[in-house]
Amino acid sequence: MKKPPGQRDVCCPVLKLLANMGIIKPSNITSVDLKRGLDMLGFENGDDSPFLKILRKVSNKYGTVNFATLNLHHGPGGECDASLTRCDYHIGDSVHANKERVRRLVACSSDGRYISLRDLVRFQLVLFHESLAHESFQMSLGHFIGVRMFNIAGLFALLSDGDKGIPVKRIWPFFIHGRLPSDWTKPKITAQHLTHTLLLALIILISELAMSTHTPKIAAWYFERKLIPPILGETVDFAKFLM
Repeated sequence: MKKPPGQRDVCCPVLKLLANMGIIKPSNITSVDLKRGLDMLGFENGDDSPFLKILRKVSNKYGTVNFATLNLHHGPGGECDASLTRCDYHIGDSVHANKERVRRLVACSSDGRYISLRDLVRFQLVLFHESLAHESFQMSLGHFIGVRMFNIAGLFALLSDGDKGIPVKRIWPFFIHGRLPSDWTKPKITAQHLTHTLLLALIILISELAMSTHTPKIAAWYFERKLIPPILGETVDFAKFLM
């Protein structure tokens, strides 16, 4: 049973964080406030930020941008499905972080201290395979590759401690409490840095798919639903959206 989104509940942990910091208003999110918040977090994309592009899309569709319209925008087949920390839209609460899934995210660390980019991609593939088990799952493979890999790249850029990865102790404060970890220092996240991390995540994804026992099942699932042909086009469209 889905919970109705509250005033300070949104499917995006970054926006929830900025609201808790008092930088954006859940009832009316402006591009000026969002740009200021992203700058405080280290994102240097400016007007080309994917966050701002999503804001414009939501504004054009619903006339206003707030947590309620953002949650509607990321509904069935949207950003929430196969999420690292939220349930799929069609099976549960896709707005609030799921504590059990957050525990699994922490546990995906290979060394118990840091979550590497490869750890994140592997965990994402496990969740994706679990989502495919539900007939009502709607996310196409191209959308999954674009959205989920971009989210992983952004999360890694924001929370990682250099090349060591994301300290596991930073996961709970960020996703559950919606605040910055006490040991967090502001990174410098340029568009080039984000693109580099995204490409690396995609390379890891390809290598993992090549070795995964889930790959034939994933391919069969999409072939049965005739969703394979749009993959290339969707991935290219999403890449253009990010540029």
